[in-house]
Amino acid sequence: MLVYEKIDLSELSTSAVQDMVRRFKALDDQYRQGITSKAATVMDSELQAGILSFYEHISEPELVTEERIFETVEEALLWLGQVS
Repeated sequence: MLVYEKIDLSELSTSAVQDMVRRFKALDDQYRQGITSKAATVMDSELQAGILSFYEHISEPELVTEERIFETVEEALLWLGQVS
Protein backbone atom coordinates (compact mmCIF):
# COMPACT_ATOMS: atom_id res chain seq x y z
CA MET A 1 0.00 0.00 0.00
CA LEU A 2 1.24 3.46 -0.93
CA VAL A 3 -0.03 6.52 0.94
CA TYR A 4 0.50 9.89 -0.73
CA GLU A 5 -0.13 13.18 1.01
CA LYS A 6 0.33 16.52 -0.73
CA ILE A 7 1.77 15.00 -3.90
CA ASP A 8 1.85 16.74 -7.28
CA LEU A 9 1.79 14.34 -10.22
CA SER A 10 1.34 17.10 -12.80
CA GLU A 11 5.04 17.10 -13.69
CA LEU A 12 5.04 13.43 -14.76
CA SER A 13 5.00 12.95 -18.50
CA THR A 14 3.09 10.12 -20.15
CA SER A 15 6.30 8.73 -21.63
CA ALA A 16 8.04 8.73 -18.23
CA VAL A 17 5.16 6.79 -16.68
CA GLN A 18 5.07 4.31 -19.56
CA ASP A 19 8.83 3.76 -19.19
CA MET A 20 8.38 3.14 -15.47
CA VAL A 21 5.58 0.64 -16.20
CA ARG A 22 7.78 -1.20 -18.72
CA ARG A 23 10.46 -1.53 -16.04
CA PHE A 24 7.92 -2.85 -13.52
CA LYS A 25 6.63 -5.29 -16.13
CA ALA A 26 10.16 -6.58 -16.77
CA LEU A 27 10.50 -7.31 -13.04
CA ASP A 28 7.07 -8.98 -13.02
CA ASP A 29 8.05 -11.16 -15.96
CA GLN A 30 11.39 -12.08 -14.40
CA TYR A 31 10.31 -12.81 -10.84
CA ARG A 32 6.59 -13.35 -10.55
CA GLN A 33 5.85 -15.81 -13.35
CA GLY A 34 2.07 -15.59 -13.32
CA ILE A 35 1.56 -14.70 -9.66
CA THR A 36 -1.03 -11.96 -9.30
CA SER A 37 -1.06 -9.37 -6.55
CA LYS A 38 -2.89 -6.29 -5.34
CA ALA A 39 -1.61 -2.76 -4.76
CA ALA A 40 -3.60 -0.06 -3.01
CA THR A 41 -2.83 3.64 -3.24
CA VAL A 42 -4.30 6.23 -0.87
CA MET A 43 -4.48 9.78 -2.23
CA ASP A 44 -5.54 12.92 -0.37
CA SER A 45 -6.51 14.78 -3.54
CA GLU A 46 -9.21 13.98 -6.09
CA LEU A 47 -7.17 15.73 -8.78
CA GLN A 48 -4.04 13.67 -8.06
CA ALA A 49 -6.12 10.47 -7.87
CA GLY A 50 -7.54 11.32 -11.29
CA ILE A 51 -4.07 11.84 -12.74
CA LEU A 52 -2.88 8.54 -11.25
CA SER A 53 -5.98 6.75 -12.57
CA PHE A 54 -5.20 8.07 -16.05
CA TYR A 55 -1.64 6.74 -15.87
CA GLU A 56 -2.83 3.36 -14.59
CA HIS A 57 -5.37 3.17 -17.40
CA ILE A 58 -2.81 3.80 -20.15
CA SER A 59 -0.49 1.25 -18.54
CA GLU A 60 -2.92 -1.64 -18.82
CA PRO A 61 -2.54 -4.48 -19.72
CA GLU A 62 1.18 -4.14 -18.99
CA LEU A 63 0.78 -4.31 -15.23
CA VAL A 64 0.19 -7.69 -13.62
CA THR A 65 -0.76 -6.16 -10.28
CA GLU A 66 -4.42 -5.32 -9.69
CA GLU A 67 -4.38 -1.70 -8.55
CA ARG A 68 -6.99 0.53 -6.92
CA ILE A 69 -6.97 4.08 -5.56
CA PHE A 70 -8.68 4.94 -2.26
CA GLU A 71 -9.41 8.04 -0.22
CA THR A 72 -8.66 6.44 3.16
CA VAL A 73 -6.21 3.93 4.58
CA GLU A 74 -9.11 1.99 6.10
CA GLU A 75 -10.75 1.47 2.68
CA ALA A 76 -7.44 0.35 1.21
CA LEU A 77 -6.77 -2.12 4.02
CA LEU A 78 -10.27 -3.56 3.68
CA TRP A 79 -9.81 -4.10 -0.07
CA LEU A 80 -6.40 -5.66 0.51
CA GLY A 81 -8.00 -8.07 2.95
CA GLN A 82 -6.00 -6.77 5.90
CA VAL A 83 -9.09 -5.75 7.90
CA SER A 84 -12.28 -7.71 8.36
